Amino acid sequence: MADAWRVYETQEKDRYAEVGNRLPTLLRQGYATLRRAGAQKEVQQVTREMLDLYGLHQLWLRRVGEPVLARVVADRGVVLADGVGDPALLAVATWNLACVLTSTGQVGDCVDLVRETIARCAPGDDATPEHLSAIGALHLQAAVAAVRDSSAPAGYDHLRAAQAIASRLGSDRNDHHMCFGPNNVAMHGVHLAAEEGDTSEALRLADTVEINPSMPLERRTRYLIEVMNCNRTQRDDFATVYMLRKVSEQSPEEALYSPLVREAVTDLLKREKPTFRADLRQVAQHIGVIG
Repeated sequence: MADAWRVYETQEKDRYAEVGNRLPTLLRQGYATLRRAGAQKEVQQVTREMLDLYGLHQLWLRRVGEPVLARVVADRGVVLADGVGDPALLAVATWNLACVLTSTGQVGDCVDLVRETIARCAPGDDATPEHLSAIGALHLQAAVAAVRDSSAPAGYDHLRAAQAIASRLGSDRNDHHMCFGPNNVAMHGVHLAAEEGDTSEALRLADTVEINPSMPLERRTRYLIEVMNCNRTQRDDFATVYMLRKVSEQSPEEALYSPLVREAVTDLLKREKPTFRADLRQVAQHIGVIG
């Protein structure tokens, strides 16, 4: 399972197909291991591994356009985690579900769920980094959902709470593949400004963010696509094409399947200029907009 996550987080091409081919076997093996687990400690360890597997499964399902199935998987994770009595694992499982809710537009439900879980699973002074990361990631998910639910003040309250936890951790982590830490919090600040329609502020903030190269490929690429789209909104064509090239070079597969990339390229082809024509057409050929 760790290798499947490695493929998803680092492989530049064909990662969706490769992970999709592995998931059925991984799920069968996971369920069999869970059934055989005896002692509570063993159950807790298997649950930890199953939550990582459910996290990969729901993420893959969302990316291939199966949000209903992603919700089923995430719900199973919450039920499983709730049965072992570990607040950190329940926070992890809830984060997976919150991601699904936000992606399907159920933003009010997401905020309510996250608030309830944070109150129930609040970390103490002796909380593990894993526990802190899970709560911090929940705050970031609630921040995005609240802004999309037209509740920007609440969203920024969650962002500030995430900043405090990130400062407590001191560095970026990837516990349970949640990708939480100071760098990702800063990237979310860019995202929130863009969600509010303030692309000038989003780009100003982006100028202060140095992307951590150890972050999962998808997270880094989605962030670049967002910055690209902010430049597109500002009608800075040269900067937009520059970001399109970066996205295409960093993750050819994400560039190929991203609706925002396709929209940007199609739009720019209508007013291409000699200064960026060659770079634009290279990306356009890669995603199949032109032959």
